[in-house]
Amino acid sequence: ATGNIAIDCILTAKLDYAEKHGIKTEYSIMAPENFPLDSVELSSILGNIWNNSIEAGERLIISDPTEHPYIYFYIKPYQNMILIHIENNYDGVIKGSIDGDILSVKQGKEHGLGIRRVKELVEKADGVLQITSDNKIFSVHIMIPDKERLKNGIRKYGQQYDWDIEIDEYESGEEYFSKNSEGTTIQASAFFLDIQMGQMNGIEVAKRLRESGYQGIIVFLTAFREYVFRGYEVRALNYLLKPVKENTLFLCLDEIAKELSNNTYIYRNKQEIVSIPYADILTFSSRLHYVDILTVDGKCYEQMSTLNKIIVHLPSEFIRTHRSYIVN
Repeated sequence: ATGNIAIDCILTAKLDYAEKHGIKTEYSIMAPENFPLDSVELSSILGNIWNNSIEAGERLIISDPTEHPYIYFYIKPYQNMILIHIENNYDGVIKGSIDGDILSVKQGKEHGLGIRRVKELVEKADGVLQITSDNKIFSVHIMIPDKERLKNGIRKYGQQYDWDIEIDEYESGEEYFSKNSEGTTIQASAFFLDIQMGQMNGIEVAKRLRESGYQGIIVFLTAFREYVFRGYEVRALNYLLKPVKENTLFLCLDEIAKELSNNTYIYRNKQEIVSIPYADILTFSSRLHYVDILTVDGKCYEQMSTLNKIIVHLPSEFIRTHRSYIVN
């Protein structure tokens, strides 16, 4: 058992059916604890692709009893994606749509309905569906973004520099704008936007952010290269193609850190993000496990850190004059 009820239920039923009907199966499951699809959506996807493969195996036995039908299936994480893959041999008869898409290896008037449903659910999750047929081998390859892995990648980057990065997540642009005022929007350091979301796509969300006065960083994520040039319309800093590799994400975060550090010193203090223009800072001074930041208006900010960690992120006009002081 994998511990995922949807996977366990579908897999148990389909493996049992396949074995009873002479279809050899091989599978490997490495499912994350928090799957990026709910149980209904996951059950629908798995049920449809397994039904398609099983029916192909049954038909292969009828058309050529000397053939040995098989189904190979796996679920595994890769970068910030979850991969779902199934492949099977078949009798060479493929059903397609008018526009040439491969839909099914099933027969009958309802062929392709299951794959269409799979396509709808994958697109809803901003995933990628690839269907191939070659040398009588039919395969369905699905890539679903694992949002937790992306967030964990951002946090991992922050830990390297002792940054506590606050991440807020929203399912759609509509949800974000309903819960946040324009003032809150302007305070955000950066936005990572999927192109495909709710009724508003990522480009439309970015345009509204700019119209509301947000001048900060916007990064797009998508699986489709054709959207790349549209990012220039809203002055996007970067465009990450899925699946996003960790080193690619870190390079993007380097860009963001550089952009943010050009004019402002930013750090997290308990539940608050503190942002101080470099021009306003007079000194950093160490005090036990804390650093005091003195500004031109006489304010003193406190950060739990060390001068050694802070100095590497400061521009060249800041000089360490003493082991306990950095001066602007």
